[in-house]
Amino acid sequence: MNHLSSNSDFRNIFSFKNLKNSFSDFIAPRHCLVCNSYISYDGRYSKFICDKCFDNIPFADNKHIILNRFHSNFPEGRSAVSEAAALMNLKEKSGYIEIIHALKYQKFKSTASEFGNLLARRLEVESMLNYDYVVPIPIHTAKRRERGFNQSDLIARTLSDKTGMKFSSSMIYRHKYTVTQTLLNKSQRYKNMENVFSIVKGADIRNKTVLLIDDVLTTGSTINSAAAVLKSAGAVKVGAAVLAVAN
Repeated sequence: MNHLSSNSDFRNIFSFKNLKNSFSDFIAPRHCLVCNSYISYDGRYSKFICDKCFDNIPFADNKHIILNRFHSNFPEGRSAVSEAAALMNLKEKSGYIEIIHALKYQKFKSTASEFGNLLARRLEVESMLNYDYVVPIPIHTAKRRERGFNQSDLIARTLSDKTGMKFSSSMIYRHKYTVTQTLLNKSQRYKNMENVFSIVKGADIRNKTVLLIDDVLTTGSTINSAAAVLKSAGAVKVGAAVLAVAN
C-alpha cells in the first residue's frame, strides 16, 4: 500500500484538487439555489447555497410550536401525530423554497443528504431520536415513474444513516393517485387525502413507534392521513419530521 511520505505529496494532491475544482467551475459553475450567486468550491458549509444564505437559513420554531400548528388544522381528536419538527420555516416568496424545488422537481438528490443531515441535528436537539422506525411518506407508483424517485425516501434514508433509527419503506403504501396539494385549499387538501394510504400486507406495526418523513408541511393533511393508518394498525406513537414548514 502506498503512503503519503512528504509535504510535496500533499502539495501535489492539493494542487490537483484545486485544478480539478477550477476546471469544474469553468465547465459547470455552481450557483446558490437561494440567491443565484456563484458558489466557490471552498465554500464553508454547503454545495448548494452560498455561505451568506446558509448563515441566514430561516430555521423553524421548536417542536412544540410546530405541533400546535399541526393540531390547529384538525378538529379536536382528529390529529394522529404526537410530535412534529421541521428544519426550515418558509414563506411563499422565500428564495429558500428553491431548495425544495431543486430536490423535488430538478432531481438535485444530493440536497436530500445535505439538508437531511441538518434535520437530523435538529431532531437531536429536539430529543426526537427515540423511534423504532423512520418511514418516508410514500408516493404513488405512477408518480414515482414520472419523477424517478421519492424525495421523502431520500431524506428518510439520510436520517436513518445519521441517527441509527431503522429505515423502513415497507409499512404503508399509497394506493390512490392524488393531484398535487399545492393547487388546493385547506378543505380540498383534507378531502384529497382521504383513504389514500394502506398498510403493507404482513407489516407488523403493533406497539411500534414511527417517525414519518416528508419534504414540506403545509396543512399536515398528508402526514396525518398516513399517521392515522399507522395508528389504526397498532402503532403506539407516530411523529413527523420535515425539511420545511410552508407559510
